[in-house]
Amino acid sequence: MQPSMFNTSSPATPCAGLNQNPSLHYHGWAITDLLHHYRPSMTFFSAITLPLLLALFHFVGPVPSDLGIQAGHLSPCPGPAHCASATWPVANAEAALTSLAEAIDADPSATVVEREANYLHATFSSRIFGFIDDVELLASQPDSLEARSISRLGDSDLGVNGQRLQHLSEALPAH
Repeated sequence: MQPSMFNTSSPATPCAGLNQNPSLHYHGWAITDLLHHYRPSMTFFSAITLPLLLALFHFVGPVPSDLGIQAGHLSPCPGPAHCASATWPVANAEAALTSLAEAIDADPSATVVEREANYLHATFSSRIFGFIDDVELLASQPDSLEARSISRLGDSDLGVNGQRLQHLSEALPAH
């Protein structure tokens, strides 16, 4: 049997540091003393390094295969858990699309991927983990604007896509 690096017996004399009756030692150091000794570097790790590591691992996911105009309309949502869609009545669909394109351009979390006269595709990135959602707008009729927002990853968007479409509908010009 190999000797353990850990000594789990209680010492007869108290160790230096915060723990006066340690039950676990590593090479003669009380574990609580080790944690106390390395606390400044742990604080540095959690305050600086951890956010940088999270920024490197943005969760992008594959681009949905059904983006774009399909038979004159946007594709229907595959399910309500990670997708939302709407059709908004507007006075002038092309003017409404231009207005929403300006609102999307002003959003720092959004990037316009494709813009045509009657179609817009943009991506929105979440702040912390960088989850990507695709937003499509289509002026399919002169008096209506179709909208769809779909998450690339996950089984649920926790209502984010529906909230995004609600926010965009509030930026529509009054008709």
